[in-house]
Amino acid sequence: MSETILLPVETQTREFDGKLLTACSIAERGVPVILGSRVEMHMSIARLPGGFYHAKDVRRPSCRIFRIMRGLGYRISVLDEEALVYFSPSSYHSHRVAECAMADVDEFFAWGPDNVRLIETAPGYHGQPIRVPGNPRMDLLRPDLRGYFEPQVREYRERFGEFILINSNFGTVNHYFPNLSRVTATGVRLAKSIKPESFMSEAFTFRAQIMEAFLELLPRLADAFADTPIVIRPHPAENHDTWRRAARGRANVHVIHEGNVYGWLLASAVKVHNGCTTAVESFLLGQPSVAYRPHRSELYELGLPNSLSLCADSDDVLLETIKGLLEQPERAAPTTEQNGIAAHYFSALDGRLAADRTADELIRLREESAGRPRPGLPARLAATASATVREVEKRINERRPNHKNSLAYTRHRFPGIDAGAIDRQIADYSRLLGRFGTLRARAVGKNLFAIESA
Repeated sequence: MSETILLPVETQTREFDGKLLTACSIAERGVPVILGSRVEMHMSIARLPGGFYHAKDVRRPSCRIFRIMRGLGYRISVLDEEALVYFSPSSYHSHRVAECAMADVDEFFAWGPDNVRLIETAPGYHGQPIRVPGNPRMDLLRPDLRGYFEPQVREYRERFGEFILINSNFGTVNHYFPNLSRVTATGVRLAKSIKPESFMSEAFTFRAQIMEAFLELLPRLADAFADTPIVIRPHPAENHDTWRRAARGRANVHVIHEGNVYGWLLASAVKVHNGCTTAVESFLLGQPSVAYRPHRSELYELGLPNSLSLCADSDDVLLETIKGLLEQPERAAPTTEQNGIAAHYFSALDGRLAADRTADELIRLREESAGRPRPGLPARLAATASATVREVEKRINERRPNHKNSLAYTRHRFPGIDAGAIDRQIADYSRLLGRFGTLRARAVGKNLFAIESA
């Protein structure tokens, strides 16, 4: 095995920018690093010059690839990209933690204090070290890096002027492939893995009710603000056509999923959501958000985003709140209580970048592993064979319509990028931070890139 650090990206518009910043921090110290599509990285895992893999979750689907990596000699760290917003600790553990994946992790990385608690109380946690570098995605929210999104912000404002942004997070009930929805917004239809009358089935049913209220709200909202564009930015996992149908042809409604959400947050005048992580990010940007809460539940609401927003529990209140924020955005100034809540969930909001702190920990893990014996030849051969079988299965599934591994869905989450575009991003980082001026991207596979000195 070489000593290359692998940084996989599942959802390009969500994770790529922060992972690239981390890759640059690693590469400027002369350490080899590869960044790119998680799907393609897994397909190529036995052929890549890897050694260290920084995973994005510990869900059950990760168990198989982790076992393969272990057989190949990889060390595995993980920061769960979706550990910020959840129903309850127990629901998070049941939905996003698999003991078979936990067992193969060498170190856990955390967003902040709350995430540490989630890890320490998770089934299958056996005392592995927990580092708290924060999430590099949050670095892009800092004042010294917000300028990265200025061209995007300028473009959106030129296209739409003053606009209302609706961020949805209903992938579980409005999946890109309808057959993969846990519950539908027009009636309960549980996935096979969800037991009827379980907490998660009831939670998904509640989310379906919230989405149905949003769909019913949309025409009224469009008519009430007929002269104001409304941009709906669906979750990457969602079916966008559901929103287009709900708009019923209103000319001022635009369903768009492009670019990093931070540019949209900065460009918009008001954000509307229910339990969406983007409300947390909007709060950290100092931008106003409104949580539309037509149904309330102590058990089934996603509390953090709503707690950092203004709240509206009816259509009338929502319309009045939006109107007020369009006239006086300062009405959404954060409270002392809200600042305290944010501090419980986030580390590295100031001082050194989370990307640098993450790079520190990954490089330390790499140095501590120097001289560590590799798995024996039989184990490596078995892992290589398993990786090959897995790749063949996945390639077959790519061609199956409505399958979670289909090529269409993969491209939906990771449309693709080239080395030239990455070089331009690095140049932007260099301009803002005064670093990374010698770094370039080099393609090493489909949507896989080494970041290194030119």
